[in-house]
Amino acid sequence: MGPGAEFPTGEGIQPRRTITRRHAGVAPRRSTPVLRSVVRPAEREVDEAARVLVARVTDFVEEPARRGGTGQPRGLGRQMALAALLLDREAGGGIDETLERVVDVHREAGTTTPAALRKHASEARALLHYGQAEGASLPELAATITGDARAVLREVDAVLAGLNSREILETRAKRLSGQRGGRPSSEAFRVLTMVARLKEVARGGDAKAEAELKLVRTFLLDD
Repeated sequence: MGPGAEFPTGEGIQPRRTITRRHAGVAPRRSTPVLRSVVRPAEREVDEAARVLVARVTDFVEEPARRGGTGQPRGLGRQMALAALLLDREAGGGIDETLERVVDVHREAGTTTPAALRKHASEARALLHYGQAEGASLPELAATITGDARAVLREVDAVLAGLNSREILETRAKRLSGQRGGRPSSEAFRVLTMVARLKEVARGGDAKAEAELKLVRTFLLDD
């Protein structure tokens, strides 16, 4: 359209309409940032006794390296088993409970990833339940060791060092029907857990639990 030309008008020319998504009675949508709250599952409060004992075990394990030596390498699972045995010896409560307290400390400290922590805890649990030395279970043996805290730590560590984790994990898998992770079906695992708890209570000196455990043994041995 050249200079001086008039803008065309007429019936054939319709005003251009602006297309919007606004509807009557509906406010326009605004691009506001989406705020997402991070909700963490409830976790048990980590007790100071477990935290102090885990720190003592860690210091003991790392001491050779600080002195420039090599020492014997210990995986986190073995360290957790050591801390659980010492905590059970000092505070009681049963080996399963003390192991959970030790796991809580490592979870709070972010020692490793959640998946790796579960794996190490599983190894520690196998050592504690299926490891034996001198014909006794590890909790029983740890309870008989005498001396100051440092001497007891050193001796219990020596007992754990003499165990073969791979063989113990294989033993657990065989005894629990070879299920993945060493766990039987949910129903069988529930019964096994109940018997394990009953055994721990009986070890604590509960006469009723001991009598009930004897009935369970009699039932299992009865052909």
